[in-house]
Amino acid sequence: MCRSHASAAFCSSAVNALGGNAVAAFRGRAASSTGDFLSRLTVPFESPWEVLPSSGLVGYGIGATHQTATAFTQGLVPYSWLHGVGAEVESGRVMLELGPVGFFLVYFIRLFMIGFALQQVLALRTTFHRAVATACLMFFLAQLLGSVIFDVTSDLYYWFFGGLLLTVMRLDRVAVAQAQRMAAAARAPSTPTPRAVPVPAAGRRRLGPRTSPPEPATR
Repeated sequence: MCRSHASAAFCSSAVNALGGNAVAAFRGRAASSTGDFLSRLTVPFESPWEVLPSSGLVGYGIGATHQTATAFTQGLVPYSWLHGVGAEVESGRVMLELGPVGFFLVYFIRLFMIGFALQQVLALRTTFHRAVATACLMFFLAQLLGSVIFDVTSDLYYWFFGGLLLTVMRLDRVAVAQAQRMAAAARAPSTPTPRAVPVPAAGRRRLGPRTSPPEPATR
């Protein structure tokens, strides 16, 4: 018991002596993380409204805020066509590129995918396929405000889960149809096997060796 207390005291003193700066930095970061966390939650909702007056009805065009836009506009000041307007999160960048009309269409598709996945979770009848549809629904919910357009990996996963959802819908229909056929076959009455009718002994013909008729007598 004394050895355990001594070991704990030694470790505590070693951490305070060697990692005092790291612990202080961690405490300061933890104290300020609450405000950063709240701002990260609200920025995706606030950014489109902040850039809406500058985007106009149709925005600056597809790819105007993309990270590789400067590779195709050599000789120009990077992002000078935005006139100093910019956004960090994807929702604000979509508003700048496509305007409110394109912004509505993009996020309508994401909301539609969420509703469609939820509908399949409630409609699918096999447990495995319903579980896969639930995973698709969770991913679509997580990517509602995610970076599906500007992150190639997220884009690939997004439409992979969309195709996976359509696949489990088809497999579920096949599995249900097969189960219904098996259940119908089990309920159907079996056809009785015909049996031979016994013949009475009196009516049986005795079969013996064939004998030729007697020849007429000769003189």
